[in-house]
Amino acid sequence: MLYKELVKEWLQEKQNYVKESTYALYDYEMKNYILPALGNYDVIDVTEGVIQECAIRWQNTKSSSGKFLKVSTIQNWIVLIKQTIRYAVRKKYLDQYNIKIFIPTTFTPNLVRDNRTVFTTDEQKRIMQYVDAHPNQNTIGIALCLSSGLRIGEVCALQWQDINLHNQTVYVGKTIQRIYNKETTPHTHIIITPPKSISSVRTIPLSHHTWMLLKTLKEELCPTETEYLLSGTDFPLEPRCYRRFYGKFLEMANVSYRKFHCLRHTFATYCVEKGGDYKCISEMLGHSSIKITMDRYVHPNIEQKRKLVEMLEL
Repeated sequence: MLYKELVKEWLQEKQNYVKESTYALYDYEMKNYILPALGNYDVIDVTEGVIQECAIRWQNTKSSSGKFLKVSTIQNWIVLIKQTIRYAVRKKYLDQYNIKIFIPTTFTPNLVRDNRTVFTTDEQKRIMQYVDAHPNQNTIGIALCLSSGLRIGEVCALQWQDINLHNQTVYVGKTIQRIYNKETTPHTHIIITPPKSISSVRTIPLSHHTWMLLKTLKEELCPTETEYLLSGTDFPLEPRCYRRFYGKFLEMANVSYRKFHCLRHTFATYCVEKGGDYKCISEMLGHSSIKITMDRYVHPNIEQKRKLVEMLEL
């Protein structure tokens, strides 16, 4: 049996157990990255050494944008390969499974931490000032993400029925995304699903400022409960359209461009800097553990580091 035949069988089984978006990701990464490297091998020949060589080759490969592949990306591919090998053992195509792959941690420019992953206090003020001066569904959506850490798919999927102005909370129970399937026409389509994990289903308190913006907006628009916040209709605004608006928004607000996800980074980082409880922050972000919050979203600035060093002086 060829490895590509094993993968086809594995994907068919996975389709019954994972979300549509997860299956689409598995299918895309297999067909575009893993199978070109391993597809024509016999399953029995997909050994630890062969996979290790692939990992090293991938690490030295640049993407179409000219950047080296992220270590986390390669690790994800290795996880997928291991899943298929375990499947082969379970189906008795192979006798045993015992593969350990090591990804070299040699330096590449991609490993440098980008210190611009959060908006400065001054930039946050400019963002909120622009929202106050131009309040509408889309600008208020950005304020909501900055003050609650919502992901772009989550804010695009918000309906007015998810916003409780009486309790001053927002309920996050779904997300929207565009997924790719090369075998369909068109090759992509929009889906609305529960968030990425059980922990991501959550209720978040609204800041007073954001609550007032939403309250005023609702009084002006008189929307139905099923209308989506950003689109103002019964059909959601898709994330790529909102990203385009976001880029123009930052330009009009005179704020240097950051990826949309940096609104979430900023929320988490400043919550920690203000002395927020880590468990509380983690739950508001929808993480399953505090470790994820600390490792992924907390970026101490140079002033904090300087204070720490000065505390050590005798």
